[in-house]
Amino acid sequence: MPGGHLTNRVKENRMTETTEQAVSANLVTVELGKPIKRGQQEITNIQLREPNAGEMRGLSMVDVAKLETDTIIKLIPRISIPPLLADEVGAMAPNDFFAVATEVANFLLPAGMRQESSPT
Repeated sequence: MPGGHLTNRVKENRMTETTEQAVSANLVTVELGKPIKRGQQEITNIQLREPNAGEMRGLSMVDVAKLETDTIIKLIPRISIPPLLADEVGAMAPNDFFAVATEVANFLLPAGMRQESSPT
């Protein structure tokens, strides 16, 4: 059935579009005041993806909500785009780290209570 293949492709495209929209809705971008240097590359902004339960494994949600430095340093490499190393997160300027940490803590809030973040 040739028509069946077309229908399946349309369904797959719609599912992909829906998934991409859901992912982009759960991303926030943080502009860094002090870029992270990685070799010749300078990272001037990072995107943070809403963590899932597995990415929170081994971390206390209370510590994330309290912006505990050690906990945030462990979590950021799991949810950042580009993926940052824990050492890079630990070397961030305090104001950049705080901006990133507050965005991460914002992910813990119910959707209706979240502060508006910068669009991606």
